[in-house]
Amino acid sequence: MRLLIRAQDIAWTTIGLSEHGRVKVSGRVDSRPETILNAVLDFLRREKTDLQAIDSIGIVRGVGSFTSLRNSLTFVNTVQYVRDLPIAGVVAGLTEADRTVLGRLARARATKKTLQPSYGRKAMITKSKRK
Repeated sequence: MRLLIRAQDIAWTTIGLSEHGRVKVSGRVDSRPETILNAVLDFLRREKTDLQAIDSIGIVRGVGSFTSLRNSLTFVNTVQYVRDLPIAGVVAGLTEADRTVLGRLARARATKKTLQPSYGRKAMITKSKRK
């Protein structure tokens, strides 16, 4: 079973489960980026499953909120490392429907490589005021 995560916005996360490239169940939850782990675990409990039943993960790598993408990718890359799971990442627009994005995640090719965020533009890093 593949865990699907779409955390592109600071106020919501969409979580789903898929098997054989098809989305079985999904739901959007009000979730701050700091609570991504609890949101995923609560979703899995509601679906009467746990992280041990997950054999791969699909995640949206961008575009979207820097904090949301960074936190969700940190979570997924950590689970991938600890459990040695393949992960798949896609880039999606913020206005794309959950159903479309989760379907792409369910079918995306997974690898055991760490994923990096895609912010959709060059990072604007503030220069230090110290000389």
